[in-house]
Amino acid sequence: MLQTPPLLLAAALLFWGWQGGLIWFAALMAVIVEASRWVRWRLDFTLPDYNRLFDLCTVLVGMTAVYCITTRGAANEVMMFFESVNFTGKQQAMERTIGTAYVFFQWWPIVLFPIVVVQAYGAREILPWSTFSLLIRRQLKREGKPQLPTPGCNVAYPYFAICLLSSSLTNYQPGGFYFGFCLLVAIALWSNRPRRFSKPVWVIAFLGIAALGYWGQLKLHQLQAVVETKFAGLISEWFRGTTRREIGTDIGFLGRMKGSGTIVMRLKTEGQPPELLKDVAYNTFMRGRWALSQSATDQVHPELDGQSWRLLGQYGSQKKIEIAVSLPGGSGLLAAPVGTVEFLRLPVASLATNRLSVKKVAGAPSLLVYDAIYGKRDPFDSLPLVFDEGSPDLNVPREEQKVTRAIVNGLRLEELPKSDRVQAIADYFVTNRFQYSTFLPAVLRANTKSLTMTGFFLTRSKAGHCELFATATVLLLREAGIPARYVVGWSVQEEDGASDRFIVRERHAHAWTEYWLNGHWRTLETTPSSWFALEEERASFWEPIRDRWSDFWHGFARWRYYGATEDLRKYLLSALLILVAVLAGRLVFRKRRGRTPDGKADANGAGGFWPGADSEFYAVERKLIQMGYERYAGETLTGWATRLQSTPAVPAELIRATIRLHYRYRFDPLGVDASDRKALRSTADQILRLSA
Repeated sequence: MLQTPPLLLAAALLFWGWQGGLIWFAALMAVIVEASRWVRWRLDFTLPDYNRLFDLCTVLVGMTAVYCITTRGAANEVMMFFESVNFTGKQQAMERTIGTAYVFFQWWPIVLFPIVVVQAYGAREILPWSTFSLLIRRQLKREGKPQLPTPGCNVAYPYFAICLLSSSLTNYQPGGFYFGFCLLVAIALWSNRPRRFSKPVWVIAFLGIAALGYWGQLKLHQLQAVVETKFAGLISEWFRGTTRREIGTDIGFLGRMKGSGTIVMRLKTEGQPPELLKDVAYNTFMRGRWALSQSATDQVHPELDGQSWRLLGQYGSQKKIEIAVSLPGGSGLLAAPVGTVEFLRLPVASLATNRLSVKKVAGAPSLLVYDAIYGKRDPFDSLPLVFDEGSPDLNVPREEQKVTRAIVNGLRLEELPKSDRVQAIADYFVTNRFQYSTFLPAVLRANTKSLTMTGFFLTRSKAGHCELFATATVLLLREAGIPARYVVGWSVQEEDGASDRFIVRERHAHAWTEYWLNGHWRTLETTPSSWFALEEERASFWEPIRDRWSDFWHGFARWRYYGATEDLRKYLLSALLILVAVLAGRLVFRKRRGRTPDGKADANGAGGFWPGADSEFYAVERKLIQMGYERYAGETLTGWATRLQSTPAVPAELIRATIRLHYRYRFDPLGVDASDRKALRSTADQILRLSA
């Protein structure tokens, strides 16, 4: 039975449901709890019943914690806190971890609801303290001591406090929250107020404290903002550092990756994916090495959600692709389709880009999963640097000019419009039957005294891999007066068993050309299309086995960093529902215990029936009810006997004596001796004879 004022628990549950968006569910819980005040029957649970009930509630709390951690990625956020390289990443990880804890405590009114219901519909006014501690119960069992029914507590008020705590942990609290909170506290305190103070004094004191609390919580919010700002400044100094910059690449770097079938990216998209994913562009070439000049970066600021990064203010209709890539160390270049204008669900501490549209991130998880929004062209790229012939986007190294000028002059490109010059250079590789060859280190060393590596490729071998085709194309375009850049990235061509999923391997690393024409940077691919098939032929026969192992670790990493999948959520929720069903079956629909063969029960009620089930007082109670002397809802036996004193037909003194003996027989862990047991039968028989 409950000890709180009528409807107080119902109001607290409705207040919690209002704050948490579960108002209808809370209303059902409120009806179940408060209905116990108007029903006449009570379930006579034993101490072991209460012990098992609390143990099951503890299991529910543990499963709720596991559910919150796995579905909200709390473990990932803790790891992110330690892996982030700056304060912003650590702060975001900490905030999301605290958010998970808030959600966990918001569920407590649900997971602890069974024990409140059993208290409300049970015959005991209090539950012993040992019920709430498995360790104490085990110690009593080892020492051979019984579990005493007192001292203890009624769980109604603690549950009321839990409802208020859970309601205060929601993200949004409307203006009436503080007023409603104070009103509920006032009702709870009113029934327990000290009687030595008058009612007006108590009301004035409470209103003063409530007003002071409202003013204090406003000032605390202001103080919190000041402290967080100062603390962020101090901590950011400790974690401040420079990120690694990709400023150059040697011809042959991609070629050495061509033999590897390791999966580096997994893509998901609706329809066809982009053909190319861009990593970095270079504009300066010298002695077989591409470099990035004027590589100053600009920081991109996230949107309010902390995971959306817009590179442009306005843009039209775009496509979306999900990219999952391993990023050891939590920093590096970000692969994205040409024309990317925004990143969504990108959990990084910082994002920087430069005038060549290179995107670099820091403070990221080791497995980075994000969405890229992109279009046909890349409006984020800057204008080409063409202020003179030595400008980076037009410069051709002196040692390369002998070959490139001969080819451009032979094609008579100066007589053609710029768009036709591009097509003529692309046709040059086709008409002269250039062929793709897998990476051959000897090609890089095939320089003669008069030819560079690129010159040897253009005039002698006419066979090479994508790096040589892209480099030669850039130099020829520049020689023809068209700004061009060398781009490194990935080719997307291999499906992963489903039409909307693709994988990118190390051998899919690719190089191509970007050129400036009519106000836009455009893509030019001169590498023969046969390159992909030739590289696939080199795949090892155990690659499918290695792919399955890679899929396993990818799935594990995705669960680790981004929480459980929908299936795991479903399984966890099903387990919670099954556990609740088992609890209801054991406590509501369980079979009532009967007598043991010898008609006796052990002291703790663990025998064949509950202690005192054969007490003669129950016959007295039934007789009095038949006579019209019913107990009120929630009325104790002692209070009932006191009320019956004014009824001459009922021997009140005998009833009180019978109740005292019944209580000892029913609840005393040591039981009663033979004389007391005989006295209980005798007093009960006297009442029944006098009331006949």
